[in-house]
Amino acid sequence: MIIQDGRNIASPGLTQRLVVIKDGKVISFFEPIRGKQYAELQVENRGFFTKKEVMVMFKGLPIGINVNISPDGQQIKAHNIATYGVSFEVSESIPAGTYPISMIAYSDSGIFDVIEIELVMI
Repeated sequence: MIIQDGRNIASPGLTQRLVVIKDGKVISFFEPIRGKQYAELQVENRGFFTKKEVMVMFKGLPIGINVNISPDGQQIKAHNIATYGVSFEVSESIPAGTYPISMIAYSDSGIFDVIEIELVMI
């Protein structure tokens, strides 16, 4: 699973790139800004079979972070990548700190991948 986003400190839009890769061992942290922002999350199917209705969810987000993922689910053919749009709304009331979160790729038939990262609020 790969997550890419952009963040520009000067504006609420996202333009800096953050990449989290599990098998490539570049596991990182995510440092969102307060307010609204958008990211693209990619899920790669390294298997030999098509995966149907692959969905993505976040677990462990602190109260005050709302996430909307679009589309809800996608079919990913073998050795292909699907891209999901992720919008974050981060409340001003979230205390500064480091929060362990999980990004999960799954379908009705089970979990495909889980990546643990740290969400850092400053």
